[in-house]
Amino acid sequence: MSTGAPDPRTPPTVDIVLCRGCCCGNAAKRPDVDHEAQLAALSATADSLAHVRLRTTDCLGPCEQANVVVVRSHARQPDGRRSRPLWLGGLTSADDTAALCEWLRQPAAEADPATPQALPPGLQALRIPARGPDIAARGSSRGGGE
Repeated sequence: MSTGAPDPRTPPTVDIVLCRGCCCGNAAKRPDVDHEAQLAALSATADSLAHVRLRTTDCLGPCEQANVVVVRSHARQPDGRRSRPLWLGGLTSADDTAALCEWLRQPAAEADPATPQALPPGLQALRIPARGPDIAARGSSRGGGE
């Protein structure tokens, strides 16, 4: 009988890195955002999907665009190159978080979520320029098959 829980032996194909630094995830600086609910929703989604691992990190850099999330795919493009990380900024509403969670549940997201064309319009509007090649690799793991 399947419980719907991810198989811990299956490596994730998508890392979600959620900033929880000086501005992101900070109730004192962003009292209008339910940071705990956001983390809980993303954790629950990652925990339910074998292909997703959620990580948190102290700072991703673009503090003026808090809350910041990076979606990093381990998929390869047809030419063999790794997909570029997808950066989202201003992820502050429950609707934005729900849209991200729903998008991660889509089959296309498992194949390569960093493909900008695959983003729903609401998330497309939150795209920000990438900051650096390795910054999204840092972070502490939470959920998603760990």
